[in-house]
Amino acid sequence: PFLRQKNMLVLQEEDWDCGLACALMVLRALQYSMSSIQGGSGRRALPSMKELRERCETQSIWTIDLAHLLRHYGVGVRMRTVFPGVDPSHQHSQFYKDVISQDQKRVTQLFRRAADAGISVERKGTTSSEMLSLVADHGHVLIVLVDRTILL
Repeated sequence: PFLRQKNMLVLQEEDWDCGLACALMVLRALQYSMSSIQGGSGRRALPSMKELRERCETQSIWTIDLAHLLRHYGVGVRMRTVFPGVDPSHQHSQFYKDVISQDQKRVTQLFRRAADAGISVERKGTTSSEMLSLVADHGHVLIVLVDRTILL
C-alpha cells in the first residue's frame, strides 16, 4: 500500500529487469523520505528504467550490479551475500547459462571494487528476523533477491 500511495511502485518492463525495478523503487522511496525531511526542497530528478538499463550495460543483472547502481545515486549500501561472486551452481540456470562465463569476470571486478565505491559487503546470509528488525528500524530499505524456485 505505501508504494502505491506515494507513486513509488515500479513494474518490470522486461523479463530480466526485476532488480532494476527494485532499485528504482528504493530511489523513489528515499527521494520521498528526503523531500519530506527537507520540506520538499530535496527532490532531484530520478532516473527512468531506461536510464538504469543503459547504466548497467547488461541484461544479466547481479546483486552487486544493484549495489554499484545505488551507490552511483548516493545511496548507502550494505550488502550481505552467501557467495561474493558468481556462484558456480548458477551455470545450470536457464537464465544465466549463456552469459555466466562473461559475467564471471565483470562480477568479480565489481566485488573487488566494492569497498572503494563505499559498498560494505558481508559474507553471510540474513535471517527473516534480522530483516524484520532492519525494516522496523525505519532506517533501512531492503532488496531481497531470492531464487523463485525456492519460493514455489
